[in-house]
Amino acid sequence: MMSIFGMVPETHGEICRLGYLKVVAALKESGLPNLTAISEKLLDFAKSLGGVRKSPKPTGLLTKSKQTAFYYAVLAKELGILDEYFSIISILPSYEKTKNLVQKFLSSGEASSSHKAIISLSSGEKIVLAYVLSRRDPLFIELMEWAKNTRKFRRIQAIKNGLSEIIPKVLPKAAEKTSRYSEELRTLKPTEAIRTRAYNSGRHLIPPRLEWAVDLNLLKRHVGGGKGTRVSYYEATPLLDEILMTLKRLREIAPDAPPDEDSISLFDQLITAYARVENRYRMATDNTIEKALKDAHKTLSKRSPVPMLTLLIAASTRLLEMGLVTTITDVKEVLMKIIFVNLAYYRSLPNGSIAIISLEPHQSTPPTIEL
Repeated sequence: MMSIFGMVPETHGEICRLGYLKVVAALKESGLPNLTAISEKLLDFAKSLGGVRKSPKPTGLLTKSKQTAFYYAVLAKELGILDEYFSIISILPSYEKTKNLVQKFLSSGEASSSHKAIISLSSGEKIVLAYVLSRRDPLFIELMEWAKNTRKFRRIQAIKNGLSEIIPKVLPKAAEKTSRYSEELRTLKPTEAIRTRAYNSGRHLIPPRLEWAVDLNLLKRHVGGGKGTRVSYYEATPLLDEILMTLKRLREIAPDAPPDEDSISLFDQLITAYARVENRYRMATDNTIEKALKDAHKTLSKRSPVPMLTLLIAASTRLLEMGLVTTITDVKEVLMKIIFVNLAYYRSLPNGSIAIISLEPHQSTPPTIEL
């Protein structure tokens, strides 16, 4: 476990599938009071899911461990899935589907879905989670930098290099401890290493993040023969080559940042890269973009006015999940037309951005909004 590593999100060796995080978000939205209650229901939900028939089964399936369920809830919290980034995730059609499944489960005790459906990320989820990890998990980004340069590697190799090079770079205060662990592993055979405290420390840090990258199509997992899940090696994908620099630059851009040329360009790069991977080539029209903007705003504005960049990201990822490709540049153009034609309400934010209060036609009396 990772409490000694401070700002790096806490993980556990079995927290490998990002798809469970949307279930945690849906359980939180349903009104469960704390992480313990959420994790208990998450485990019950997972137990009622259908199995994964195809072999080899992916690692990290949640089936019986209370500890694993709790750490999934912790990870969702520490990545901001339950607060800062929840609004962007909440407008995705895939999240709405998960939310409906969770509500049905809470009322009936049954989840009419499968582990495969839950852990398989939609295109919009991949974009949002890649962005979230770039902002919240510096260890993930540095590990991807190493993976990009190494190309093909075994898990033990990633653990050793993680302890000796990557973690000290991210967290200098942990350098002495992790370097000592790395030196211990260097002299041991793999069969000996897995029984050591050093390996156990690395196991909770590195392998989960490798599997998150698999979920995001940034790494490809190659598995040995038979029905087991033992990974033979990982391999960097062309998508990792294409978007790693974009993710590194997105670390500095908050979802409520001003929608300037640089931030819009970076999100355009991320969205169009995933659109190519997903083979989605049908272009969105101005009418479908306008509807996506209004649908997204309706959901996002339930609590407060919506920062423009958040709205642009939300509408673009929503469209992609519907099989429609656009750019944030095009979405912004449609939004500005709506604002101009409807004289929609917006308000300046202290950081120089603006928040959209309403996309409806101008009224005689402006709505009262508390900021």
